[in-house]
Amino acid sequence: MPSAVSARVYLRAMEYSDLDFLNRMHNDEDINRNTAGNKFFVSSEYDRKWLENKMMDNQKQIYLMVCLKETNQAIGYTSLSDIDHWNKKIFLSGYTISSEFTGKGYATEGAKLTIQYAFEELGMNRIEGRFLDDNIASQRVGDKLGYVRDGVLRDYVFKNGRYHDVIFSSILRSDYEKLKEQGIYPIK
Repeated sequence: MPSAVSARVYLRAMEYSDLDFLNRMHNDEDINRNTAGNKFFVSSEYDRKWLENKMMDNQKQIYLMVCLKETNQAIGYTSLSDIDHWNKKIFLSGYTISSEFTGKGYATEGAKLTIQYAFEELGMNRIEGRFLDDNIASQRVGDKLGYVRDGVLRDYVFKNGRYHDVIFSSILRSDYEKLKEQGIYPIK
């Protein structure tokens, strides 16, 4: 599968050589604080099985590494799940960038490439996203990507000792086409 390439990052398949990096990310407090999922302590053996699953099951989920074009260094990953080919919809279930690379626009670029892939290569009509109510950074990325707020799922996630609302958003192919006319997509 050819890689999608932006000015600074590109996407590629996950490999066994990514295991240590992924395990560090899965145990990173800053990353865990901002995801909609709950924190678990993840062993390298658990992550090995997780990685194998992500590499082998691309019918219902697609996980891709985000790498710096200049150095080929992996800096994060992005994921698509709940792939529904019948209704042409998919869930952009994550764009996770290693803590040392956050705040530099890499999450936005990686997510844009993922959205482009979902619309252009997979032929999707709708991409869904969910954002924790207090994860302002991810909400800003969602805005840059062209997401439209569909609603709020109240008390959807119990995390860090309290319930959180989750903002449910989406971008439709028609939104994407308008963003292409504005030069927001495609990213090269």
